[in-house]
Amino acid sequence: MLSIHRRFYALRPRAAALVALTAAAALTACDNPLESDVAQQSTPFYYYENAKIYLRVEPSRLTAVPEVEGDTSTFRAVLTQSGVEVDSIRPMWMREHWFIHLAPDTSERQAENAARQLRLDDGVRFASAAYNLRDGECPLYMVNRLAVKFRAGADPVDIARLNTATGVWHEETQPWGTTYEYPADMAATPLELAAHYYRQRIVDWAEADRIDGCWRTIDDRTP
Repeated sequence: MLSIHRRFYALRPRAAALVALTAAAALTACDNPLESDVAQQSTPFYYYENAKIYLRVEPSRLTAVPEVEGDTSTFRAVLTQSGVEVDSIRPMWMREHWFIHLAPDTSERQAENAARQLRLDDGVRFASAAYNLRDGECPLYMVNRLAVKFRAGADPVDIARLNTATGVWHEETQPWGTTYEYPADMAATPLELAAHYYRQRIVDWAEADRIDGCWRTIDDRTP
């Protein structure tokens, strides 16, 4: 699985056809159907070796990608309308991604709700709250990439059905699996959608790609 300590510099994935994995053992939907609903998380978490790793929202900043490259004014407009105060907006080290720094008195719930409002806006391609494994240490910054490793023998029809149902797009094949961009107008958090994939019978593992805040290069001057 992808390590939470690994930092990615992925460019925007290219559109590609759905991967047809080699059928080693047929999997039938009638024996073990795919889950249809994305479950909400009362406490944010991700799966690691079938265990839930719980997180806390880091309310000081969000990560986001505008629909039009460089259009940070949309971020401000949406958050102002939502009653969330923006301190500053600065580029991330990952292409097309931005940090949205929020006012110091922003609560965890406000930050999570603000990210959701951004995701549901037509002018925003991706947005997420940031998270902490432990208070004040190494925040995890979500990026617009869902990583999935399908099981050997997974039916391509089931893969297509799952991807169509969730709305993921911009598929790209990797040596270890497949990546997608998150769907537009996504009410679920990236963690919730990744957990939804993880629970599917045709999936070996799935993770919401993220950057460990402690793994910053020497020349990264973004505070």
